[in-house]
Amino acid sequence: MILTVVAGNICRDPELRTIKDGLSVTTLRIAANRKFGRDAIFINVSVFGKDAEHCCNYLSKGRSMRLSGELVPV
Repeated sequence: MILTVVAGNICRDPELRTIKDGLSVTTLRIAANRKFGRDAIFINVSVFGKDAEHCCNYLSKGRSMRLSGELVPV
């Protein structure tokens, strides 16, 4: 497990959905600048449970955010 911190801007409005177990899931995409250079990386983020509902209510496209979590290769 790799825990990391990412800071960037939200690329599109978060989307809230509910999966079959009744669990809320929000998906969003963050653009973060690389440490050196002007290149940006785009990271897909999934948030679960009550945090997912809060993200959908309070975050929107263009807002800055910082998050910590586990990186999972797709």
